[in-house]
Amino acid sequence: MWIQSEVVARLVDDAKWQLVEPIIYQYHNVIITALPGFVTDFASIPAWYKWRFDPQDKDYAAPAVIHDILYASEFMPREVNDDVFNQAMMDNDTGDWTRGVLHKTVRLGGGFTYRAHTRQTIAKAGLSLKVEVTPPPIDYTHEWSNWPIE
Repeated sequence: MWIQSEVVARLVDDAKWQLVEPIIYQYHNVIITALPGFVTDFASIPAWYKWRFDPQDKDYAAPAVIHDILYASEFMPREVNDDVFNQAMMDNDTGDWTRGVLHKTVRLGGGFTYRAHTRQTIAKAGLSLKVEVTPPPIDYTHEWSNWPIE
């Protein structure tokens, strides 16, 4: 569920952008915030495929930022990060075909990015990530009539 999905960023070089405002997404009971100052390339689209997918397309720009901060910080396992990306695109109303292609692409190629991380790059990315875990909802509808009474 999106809490703040409007992307406000400034160009810092040919392909990198720096967030000016936070991007906030809730995945189950985890609130993920990419803080201002985080540098992203939005969707990491190979140059030869940018004719089809614009890295800054509003249909997947905010989900791409959340995916980038999760990948860069390695906060969760890669597979979970990719699932967050997929769900964030669904919540952003990204078309099924586009979402499917982008999700499959990160599943197939994301390992190259993960293996390139160092302790320093992971720590630096962690400074731009805020994570809050909310308690799961309590089910107050449980029937206690069959509770064993001694």
